[in-house]
Amino acid sequence: MTTILQVKGLKKYFPVFSGNILAKKAGWIKAVDEVSFSIDEGETFGLVGESGCGKTTISKLILLLEKATSGSVLFHGENVFELRGKGLHQYRSLVQAVFQDPTSSLNPRLRVGSIVAEPLVVNSSLPRKLVREKVEETLDRVGLSNEAPKLFPHEFSGGQRQRIAIARALIVRPRLIVLDEPVSALDVSIQAQIMNLLKDLQSESNISYLFIAHNLATVRYMSHRIGVMYLGKLMERGPAEEVYLNRIHPYTKALFSAALPSHPDIIKEEIVLTGEVPTALNLSPGCRFYSRCPSVMSICSKIEPELKETATDHYVACHLYHQ
Repeated sequence: MTTILQVKGLKKYFPVFSGNILAKKAGWIKAVDEVSFSIDEGETFGLVGESGCGKTTISKLILLLEKATSGSVLFHGENVFELRGKGLHQYRSLVQAVFQDPTSSLNPRLRVGSIVAEPLVVNSSLPRKLVREKVEETLDRVGLSNEAPKLFPHEFSGGQRQRIAIARALIVRPRLIVLDEPVSALDVSIQAQIMNLLKDLQSESNISYLFIAHNLATVRYMSHRIGVMYLGKLMERGPAEEVYLNRIHPYTKALFSAALPSHPDIIKEEIVLTGEVPTALNLSPGCRFYSRCPSVMSICSKIEPELKETATDHYVACHLYHQ
């Protein structure tokens, strides 16, 4: 299997200043800290975790919307942070994004035909007639009618607007699409339609996805492998079914315990976490989860655990399994 994207030791620290006039640096917010994973061709890698754990920051770093503090993102073996000129232009074409809110991500003043055609116009010099044909073909692929290019975004439902956003990402034939909470703003029945559409498009075109969400059932359905994040760190990473059925890290267990069961008769292990999520500002040494962990040990507050393999391709950062 060909690896399309590699994230290695990725860090993003945001400085925090105190004072008004002569502001002094008070510390760093470690939004993303030493995160590593890879995505193969035709694969979906899911990132899951509570709000504020760094999932969206990782997507922004991959999309070059934020500058990394350190680490690298390799696309087909090339460090994207070092790309310039033609190479950078090509990367921006091959890696597209679909965002959470389709309403705010579509220009309300443009007709759908112009919205979907924009990436193609920017990244190629095709004749207008051919651009129009490709727009109609792409909108048809996502299940929209021939009348769609003439209409404005507000004339569509939420699910249809998300289909427009997907069509805009697809039209330049990307190899990777970053999906940042692509279905969380939609009704449940529409969520299923959009997820099935994404899976069909993946099987047709062998596209890779970075799928970011907080809904565990959604991530399980969409992903081949998943990573569980907490306060900027990967706590657990592995094949989706392996992590779901044999979850190891105490945080992963608590996260799954908090999720609603798929059926009311299912009885799950109930894990109640105490305390609040610590601030990411000037974190103390040790495991980031130790202040809330039900299985905490003395070493947890002193030494940060490394992400180590406990089973085939199943990694966990926890001292319980590293003794």
